[in-house]
Amino acid sequence: VGQPRPGETVVVSAASGAVGQVVGQIGKIMGCRVIGTAGGQDKCDWLVRELGFDAAIDYKAGGVFRALRAAAPNGIDVYFDNTGGPVLDAAISLMNLRGRIACCGNVSQYDVEKPAPGPMTVPGLVVTKRLRMEGFIVMDFYDRRAEAETRLAQWIAEGRIKAEVDILDGLKRAPEALIGMLDWNLAAQPALDLPRVLNLNGVTELEEKGDLPAQAAALRALGHEVQVRRHEGGLTAIRRTGDGWDGGADPRRDGVARGE
Repeated sequence: VGQPRPGETVVVSAASGAVGQVVGQIGKIMGCRVIGTAGGQDKCDWLVRELGFDAAIDYKAGGVFRALRAAAPNGIDVYFDNTGGPVLDAAISLMNLRGRIACCGNVSQYDVEKPAPGPMTVPGLVVTKRLRMEGFIVMDFYDRRAEAETRLAQWIAEGRIKAEVDILDGLKRAPEALIGMLDWNLAAQPALDLPRVLNLNGVTELEEKGDLPAQAAALRALGHEVQVRRHEGGLTAIRRTGDGWDGGADPRRDGVARGE
């Protein structure tokens, strides 16, 4: 959607988030000057120091337009918008002729009582600068998933992309992960470390990890019939079958490897 070209200037809002981190690093791989916006100077410093952004702007410090103009003296060619709001307003005003704007999120408006009005510069600057604004939803490109996964994996293996993940242990911490992501309390993409699923003859076995009663309750809430059974050797089985309970099965006897 953004079609970045070598030598162009790319701006990414919410750059310290899971999406923004990857977008900015891809921009660098494409040979672009990359500027990110984030909430807090620590996050901005981290973007430059750890992820290789050319510059980062703390939108909470105010003066977003002036700071962005100083960081992008030659204007903006591609803006990847995760936030809407004041950062979008400032970016549109600084877009170069025939610039491209990929609209991926509107996080600045997700939890407000009254949504802010849209940018005053739309459609004026969109027309005069011949800008292109397009919504970006990753599922529109599902047919290229394998290609994207292969390329991203290669870049990570080569050290050209750093994949930052905050790992929280157990399903019971899912609410904490969601709240932390929305409040920007986590520095990276939250991930839950859940039991490894081993499928054996229609029976689902889960390696013991975290709060098994909470995991069982979550599965029951999704409509699954679930039992928690403890066995010698430290393996806990959460079982569900289409034909009822397999009461005689034993994970060790049936070949479920413990921790392998």
